[in-house]
Amino acid sequence: MPSLGFDRPLLLLLGLPVLALVVYAAGFRRRVPLGPVGLRSVVALSLILSLAGVRLNLPVDRLAVAFLVDRSDSIGAEDRAAQEAFIRQAVAQLRPEDEWAVITFGAEPLVDRSLAPGSQFLGIASVPDGSRTDIEAAVRLAMGLLPPDRARRLVLLTDGNENQGEAMRQADLLAAAGVEVWAMALPGRAGPEVRAEGLVAPGRVREGQQLELRGTVWANQAADATVRLLADGVPVAEQAVRLQAGFNNFAFQVGPLPPGFHNLVLQVTNAPDTYPQNNEALAVVQVLGQTRTLLVGAEADRGPVAAALKAAGMPVTEVEAENMPGSLDRLRDYDVVILANVPAEALGEKLGVLSTLVRELGRGLVVVGGERSYALGAYHRTPLADLLPVELEPKSYRETPSVAFVAVIDKSGSMGNCHGTSGACGSPPLAGPPPNIPKIELAKEATFQALQRLGPRDQVGVLVFDSAARWIARPEPNADLQRIFSLLAGVRAEGGTNIYAGLAEAVEALKKSQAAVKHIVLMTDGWSRTGDFSALVREMKAHGITLSTIGVGGGSADLLQTLAKEGGGRYYAVADARDVPQILVKETEEVQRTIIVEETFRPAPTDPSPILRGLTGLPPLHGYLGTSPKTGAQVVLRSAKD
Repeated sequence: MPSLGFDRPLLLLLGLPVLALVVYAAGFRRRVPLGPVGLRSVVALSLILSLAGVRLNLPVDRLAVAFLVDRSDSIGAEDRAAQEAFIRQAVAQLRPEDEWAVITFGAEPLVDRSLAPGSQFLGIASVPDGSRTDIEAAVRLAMGLLPPDRARRLVLLTDGNENQGEAMRQADLLAAAGVEVWAMALPGRAGPEVRAEGLVAPGRVREGQQLELRGTVWANQAADATVRLLADGVPVAEQAVRLQAGFNNFAFQVGPLPPGFHNLVLQVTNAPDTYPQNNEALAVVQVLGQTRTLLVGAEADRGPVAAALKAAGMPVTEVEAENMPGSLDRLRDYDVVILANVPAEALGEKLGVLSTLVRELGRGLVVVGGERSYALGAYHRTPLADLLPVELEPKSYRETPSVAFVAVIDKSGSMGNCHGTSGACGSPPLAGPPPNIPKIELAKEATFQALQRLGPRDQVGVLVFDSAARWIARPEPNADLQRIFSLLAGVRAEGGTNIYAGLAEAVEALKKSQAAVKHIVLMTDGWSRTGDFSALVREMKAHGITLSTIGVGGGSADLLQTLAKEGGGRYYAVADARDVPQILVKETEEVQRTIIVEETFRPAPTDPSPILRGLTGLPPLHGYLGTSPKTGAQVVLRSAKD
């Protein structure tokens, strides 16, 4: 009988308000016209039925049948005759309007008879590759042949010795499509049987690299056998083994092969066997030329890495960071790029090219740590941070901000002077040092460079002062650096000098921070005696706040030196204000040194990895940069603290 069905029946609940409206209108038909209400209700219900996926299920009288016939080598002559007899008898019982097809299969499926009506079965003519049995592929082909407007049925005639594909992966699909599956089990050949189930090998290796392979042999009973491995027809390994009933795994190592494609064959012999034609398994390996490595970094940092590569017989090209190729056409000549303690600023826009090389061309990237790399190398907010398998700070730092950093900048009128002058800036000189730049602009540039070295979870603040203090940005994580730089760019040098006002405001803000390191950097060129600095320093110490000072030009060196000493920081006397950016960057790096762990330890292996292959022991190490793995990263070595 015909019946209604719904793809999304829960959406029918939307019809309840419409039904209530119709009942309401019927009860008050004198005041509410039923016509418009009824029409709108019909439209609404039609939309709801459409959303619910209403369908009319009509009875299907016509049948479409696909006979899936196993013709692999394990099916003997007697079973093949039984298959054909079964099909002949089944076809004779079909109605004239029913359609049927025959698909034979072994390693691949073949259409022996296309889907069509008919009452005569003339036998099987197709001959598939019988070395394997792939039931899954036959099922997929049959599903493509049977039309969805028929009652569909698959009839499987096999001994079930599947050794390629996985038929059960199609079970849910068949059930969802309403396809019936019938099976005729064949006993298969009696007697002892062994077969080479498979050979797993790397698809590609490098010249000089040893191959590690895994072979699998199946047996239906315990037996002695010989398992042999051939490379391009030449035996390279052989094992006398005792097979157990079921699957047996064997490992092989093959010495380096020359560049090119190589056929590797697993053979099983000298065992009781009914059908020896399935006693080989094949794998193909491509041996590429030697790895072309580009080693980037300062000579002192490259040295140990280059020595290790050359000791392994690997050719390496060494360059300073500024000489690293900046175009994809030149970088693609290398299989792997190694950065040895290279800061992000040394590569600049080349980092984008390097990212393309790794992500789109699949080249390798190795980043060797050091005091100018990772977080200390300003990798935050660069393509390197996205490429690396680790976060740039330890997990504990990500749970609690590692650094709260406030730059306190003097914007008094004297900061509008150029370095080394007491008046307005003059025209660029014809020769000698670079053009004169106002000290306030150098302080802005210094802040710009320093903040880029801090991580997104670090709390960043910028405060300016003249006679009073004013926040450009209060300390907070995930700071919008572009907004800070934009606001800072509008600051002009004017007004008096009240260092105490600036410091007191910064201290008050950092007292509320839970960061592990709370640090203030003061940049000024002026004198200021206003305020109780001693009490302010005591308050800083009580809340774990440290202070460094940068004296730009004249200024009160005694006061700044005392503040830095009592504040647990560093004092920088700058004769040339052009040195301020470099000094502030250095100061920022000193603050970040909390992620450097300097202690002697012996790393502990964790997950097995080809990286550790051949190592018989691990030497003691004397320090590392704290990081934490990203989701999905494989950690090979850990420190004792992890």
